[in-house]
Amino acid sequence: MIARRLPEPRISVSYPGLKSLSVPERRGRCYTSPTVDRGFDALFVARFHRSKGVFDLPLIWAAVVERVPHARLAMVGYCDDSRLRELEAECERHGVRSAVDILGFVSPDDLEGPYTTARVFVFPSHEEGYGMAISDALCRGLPVVAWDLPTYREHFSDCVVQVPEDDITAFAEAIVCELQGEKAKDWETKRASWLTYQRTWEEVADQEWALTVGSF
Repeated sequence: MIARRLPEPRISVSYPGLKSLSVPERRGRCYTSPTVDRGFDALFVARFHRSKGVFDLPLIWAAVVERVPHARLAMVGYCDDSRLRELEAECERHGVRSAVDILGFVSPDDLEGPYTTARVFVFPSHEEGYGMAISDALCRGLPVVAWDLPTYREHFSDCVVQVPEDDITAFAEAIVCELQGEKAKDWETKRASWLTYQRTWEEVADQEWALTVGSF
């Protein structure tokens, strides 16, 4: 925008807010039924598009279950029928169909269950402008493993475990480390620091309103 000669004093960046800055109580794994109420080891939330890395996950999870045989992954997001069949076939091909629950679209209220029982949030997206799904996971107390994208370093510092893009083995290894709790204390300290700088949506709206009023 500056390169297009828009006056710099009239440009302001407003980042997204969080629904709540309080972290819900984590419940740990529970197995009640094969629905969103069941406990999962890892959680993915995004639309099921190639750019979000959904087709990386069958390969990644195959490597995870070699180390953690009973580990389970829940995949949440909108998916049309053809993509669902393609994703199920990929899971079958890599031998993880029984270890991956493809839940499709889940309402925000029902999604709180998987958030509070999962132990790690996996997000192999290849294209992000910010990473709202990551901030939602961090706010809920979940460590995050993702590809190393420049935007994450800007917005999440070292709160996210960032793996060289397309290194499936390294991504799986990072998940295993999180499941085994090898760096839990260090991560909690970093996350607590990150949370202190976050804002609720109400605070974001107030800031944007102030900018709007100030422009007249």
